[in-house]
Amino acid sequence: MAASYTVVVEDFADTTTFGPGATIAVIENATNIGWSEYINEVGEAFFTMSQEDAKVSLLSSAVNLGKHLLIYRNGTLVWGGWLGEADENMHDVVFTAYNYLSGFYHYIMPWGQEWTGQNASKIIEDTFDNAKAKTKSKVGWLTKGTIENYWVESGGPTTLQLPLYRAPYKRALTVFREITAYAISDTTNRARFVVTPAGVFNVYRNDKTSLNDVRWRLGDGKVRNYQRIRLPVDRRNEILAVGQSPKDTTMRYTSTNTTNRDAAGLKQEPIFFSWIKNATELQRVTKIRAKRAVRVDTDLYLSFFKDTVVPFRAGSDKDYSIGDEVTVSLSRGLTSMSSEIKNVVGQQIIFSGGNEYVRVLLQDRFD
Repeated sequence: MAASYTVVVEDFADTTTFGPGATIAVIENATNIGWSEYINEVGEAFFTMSQEDAKVSLLSSAVNLGKHLLIYRNGTLVWGGWLGEADENMHDVVFTAYNYLSGFYHYIMPWGQEWTGQNASKIIEDTFDNAKAKTKSKVGWLTKGTIENYWVESGGPTTLQLPLYRAPYKRALTVFREITAYAISDTTNRARFVVTPAGVFNVYRNDKTSLNDVRWRLGDGKVRNYQRIRLPVDRRNEILAVGQSPKDTTMRYTSTNTTNRDAAGLKQEPIFFSWIKNATELQRVTKIRAKRAVRVDTDLYLSFFKDTVVPFRAGSDKDYSIGDEVTVSLSRGLTSMSSEIKNVVGQQIIFSGGNEYVRVLLQDRFD
């Protein structure tokens, strides 16, 4: 059964915290609706209206001032953000919006901002608080939900701390990305920061579920097409790491994948870690980086037949969540992928002609 969609444009409740307020327009006649979400990235949405639609004239100020756009699927709120663009011609207008995470792109940390020996998640929380507290901040209405500590090791319980992190005039969104990159790159955890469509900011240490069945395979009646991107030019089989501990002790460690080196030739990459505590930790994180450096797939996109897959945020019937580990099998010509485990890192949804089309973005899982 096909889904049904409703697009709602809302005014600001006030011009102090700029939260959602009175409804400006409910769009029933959008020609096409699209929305997306990605792990630790800004998602987009769009909808198309005829220039002859009586409601289109109501949206001029809403676009100019970046007012709220909410998308409902079968009555469930699946996407929330601010209008940002309008592309107009004689016949149609395409409206584009960016989800609530995009607000943090506009807020800059104070000059001289730095943290010494602070928990990584606390740096993110402080950055959120700073952006929220600014005068006339458009993220002033957002609330905090779950804030979990990032861990140094996959199973914990040691909390990731940075000896020194400086953020003078850095964008808040850049701080979120950089700190989370530390947590993602050196553990098997799926660290994630997100603003929900309802405006709740969360930081998760390991936001994933392992779905053990073969979730999608070519010929299952769901997978319509795929795009597999392999970039061996980006692979490295020898990592030369240098770590600096809080006590200013410089350490070095080299991790070599001799199997790949001997088959494909030596490819080196230097990495500097500014927060390593000791030589044992340097070896551990370097080995993890080395495993990821020889990953086969960069990106894998799966496109599904209409109305066969229920996307993330669509309620309890969803077939996956962003961050999940899923098993995929694809076999055709050059493509040979038998029950490989991937991470869901994004989704793109189009609603057109009364039908819903889902596309997911997958990457190799963290080992």
